Amino acid sequence: MASRNQLVTKKSDLRSLPNTRVILPKKFAADRPISSRYLQVASRYCTRSSGPLTLESANHSLHLPPHDELTSHVSYLDQVPHNALSNGTGNRCPLVTELASFLFKPTSIECRCVVVFASDLAVLVKNTKTSSMSRTIALLAAAGLLRTATAGLYSELSTANHTCTLIEPVLSCSPEANPDKVDTCCVETFGGLLLATQFWNTHTGLESEGQKLPQDAWTVHGLWPDFCNGSYTQYCDLSRHYDPIPSPNTTTGTPDGTPVPAWNGSSFDAFVRPFERFDLLEYMNKFWIAQYTPNWVLWAHEFSKHATCFSTFDVECYGPKYQEHEEIVDFLETAVHYYQETPTWKWLSDKAITPSNATAYSLTELQGALKEGHGALPYIGCSGPRYNATEAGRGSLDNGYTQLSEAWYYFYVYGKPQRGDSVPVSADSNGGRVSNCATTEGAVWYYERAEGSVQ
Repeated sequence: MASRNQLVTKKSDLRSLPNTRVILPKKFAADRPISSRYLQVASRYCTRSSGPLTLESANHSLHLPPHDELTSHVSYLDQVPHNALSNGTGNRCPLVTELASFLFKPTSIECRCVVVFASDLAVLVKNTKTSSMSRTIALLAAAGLLRTATAGLYSELSTANHTCTLIEPVLSCSPEANPDKVDTCCVETFGGLLLATQFWNTHTGLESEGQKLPQDAWTVHGLWPDFCNGSYTQYCDLSRHYDPIPSPNTTTGTPDGTPVPAWNGSSFDAFVRPFERFDLLEYMNKFWIAQYTPNWVLWAHEFSKHATCFSTFDVECYGPKYQEHEEIVDFLETAVHYYQETPTWKWLSDKAITPSNATAYSLTELQGALKEGHGALPYIGCSGPRYNATEAGRGSLDNGYTQLSEAWYYFYVYGKPQRGDSVPVSADSNGGRVSNCATTEGAVWYYERAEGSVQ
């Protein structure tokens, strides 16, 4: 996961985050506190920092004045009467001052703006600065806002009027892709930076059971919704969790995250069969292949961990006649589409880069071939020993890995991902890494598949 920005969690310290953002829930009574137990992952609104990006509860409750119920559209705090939010400090950003005092008792503070999203958020405080920036800053969100235990990434999302053909297909991660301005079922607003990810494995470990790899093709890993800043969350709706081997086993990947229990129900493909999409299952059993587990376990993991974090796969988007598990079929088909749009094997073989147990390749060769095919530089992942741990790399400073194993293609999308209208994005567009592979010339092995492992 080295190329993706740090997973946003609620642990430890947040050091010198340059664009701190504090989120409050949309509707709450003036006398209703925001308890620290409502702290949720809301990393869509966090900015990447140079260090670990984490959250921490302040262990307090904050009471705001009545005006802060805020249901109107406000672009800047200056548009709100100062006396309506004033706490007697005379500061031009009194709400920010009150929040800051609650969080870390600063000696001084200034701010730029406050953005209000009436449809899902009440206040988004951006670019706050204090004389105590080394102290922890808490990100507050209500459980009702990011409903990680129930369906729907946005509270109060209706099942009505999601006719996406009537709506302009706004580009994800653009200023227009604001959940206050667009239908979140028709424009991806939660995880607007998509990753179509693929594996190169040499065996499955279950060849004796007939589970083998396709000929002349990489395999599907998944379709992931990163936030626009490159951070990400996971297991966003535990009511739609079917992962028998959760990884990680909490929503944050830390011990204090919400536990993600192992699914012990039916196999995941059982949710697809009632829709009679047997052709889709056949395709997935050929190209979406797991290692050491039945294929459906990988499918269940990818849906539970990632699909539930797309706004466009919320069950409300399917209308009042939604059929249970309808969005599962939709997600699987969408993931297959982006896999077909990124034929890694072909792009490499077109440049005479094919699996070999005798000839290694350079990372620059791999990057050149895939960038030309995709239109933007993907993330190329390697595993196996580090180069300076091999005989060939003894004494080298190159500690990159040496066995080609993954490719991650980044996209923005127009409208919902299901439309398939995408714009390639470079893996380093938001500061992420483009590879963890060895950079020494001829140091990366693209190994042949094991005998008996190919369909």
